[in-house]
Amino acid sequence: MKATNPILAKMESIISNIAGVSAEIAILGAARSYISIMMEGQQVAACERLAAFFGRNFDSYEYDEELDATYAGIELNK
Repeated sequence: MKATNPILAKMESIISNIAGVSAEIAILGAARSYISIMMEGQQVAACERLAAFFGRNFDSYEYDEELDATYAGIELNK
């Protein structure tokens, strides 16, 4: 489900452009300090591009075979 909030939609567009694949995001935490990213399929190269762009703020990624989706995180307060 794509974001309906214009700011969230713009952030999804930016992260999708960096990753090179369509990405959905959610901002987590009361201080809005963590971005959770979901991409369909196994997206190792996309996560490597995100890691290169965000550097030490890129937290980690994991592929969920059952859901066929890759989940990644960016911690904004590192």
